[in-house]
Amino acid sequence: MATLVTKNQTLKESSAIREFLKGKGLIYESFETPDIVASYLNKKSLDDAEKENLLSGLEYRFEELKSKFGYMARDLVVLHDEVPGINDILAKFDKLHYHTDEEVRYIVDGSGVFGFII
Repeated sequence: MATLVTKNQTLKESSAIREFLKGKGLIYESFETPDIVASYLNKKSLDDAEKENLLSGLEYRFEELKSKFGYMARDLVVLHDEVPGINDILAKFDKLHYHTDEEVRYIVDGSGVFGFII
């Protein structure tokens, strides 16, 4: 699922990653993707209705997070190498930036690299 790399170690086991991040005040969870969203996973792009359907398929999970942690919003970003303007989209994410509020980030399929200064 995930690999956590620090200057001193590389963690690949979910339990070790979860414990390390917990010590930094971060929560790492993983769960099976519901069957209802499976039809969207191999598509190279999604129209607005498909994005909303995908989010609706994950709504039960967001409701759990909202109830448990008080989250108020979630977002969906579809990234694929054939998405029109993909380089411009990716440029939004490659600069150091800060989040002053907590954020729910679903990675439904594929992979990504997230850097943290903690």
